[in-house]
Amino acid sequence: MYSCKICGKEFEKKQQLGGHVLCAHKNNSINKRYFDGSYIYKKITKVCPFCGEEFETATNKKEKTFCSVSCSNNSRERKKTEKEKKKRFCSTCGNELSEKNCRKVCSYCLILMQKKRTKKDLFMTRKNWQSARSSIRKNAHDVYFKYNRKENKCKICGYDKHIEIAHIKAVSLFEESATIAEINAIDNLIALCPNHHWEFDNNLLNVKI
Repeated sequence: MYSCKICGKEFEKKQQLGGHVLCAHKNNSINKRYFDGSYIYKKITKVCPFCGEEFETATNKKEKTFCSVSCSNNSRERKKTEKEKKKRFCSTCGNELSEKNCRKVCSYCLILMQKKRTKKDLFMTRKNWQSARSSIRKNAHDVYFKYNRKENKCKICGYDKHIEIAHIKAVSLFEESATIAEINAIDNLIALCPNHHWEFDNNLLNVKI
């Protein structure tokens, strides 16, 4: 007699047992093949890395690492919390970085790096011209609104729905050795609406600023 190790049902022939396993227990992970009434995969004893308890598992492709699903989930959560609590330090000054800071340097060192960074260095490190100009434009926007938080309107017409930060002295007129801090100095920035910004860049705006 051959008995099914999953449900305990007995059969006279081995073929009947195999057909029963394939039909009744087809969704089981280690039940599809039998050899002399036992599983074809060998069972081994392992130790759960989370709780330390011993458990049996089969040596197949889906070999278990943890004894239960709860241990697996708890281990994943523990690794996640340990990763979040891991301290990060500035690569320049060595001070501890905040959790919100995703950079390798602190905000103080970043400001110093931007002040010392030249126009040539920026255009050399960026992928293309547009990326470098975009970086200068963003920095100019941050510098302007740091000193002029309430002046959100065009200096010419007073339009306040959408303004752009323009350079009084164009970026292209600065030398390669000029720093970004010199280019984006607050005295070299002015807020204009898109129309007046285009006119100012194309020398069509006859207004002394």
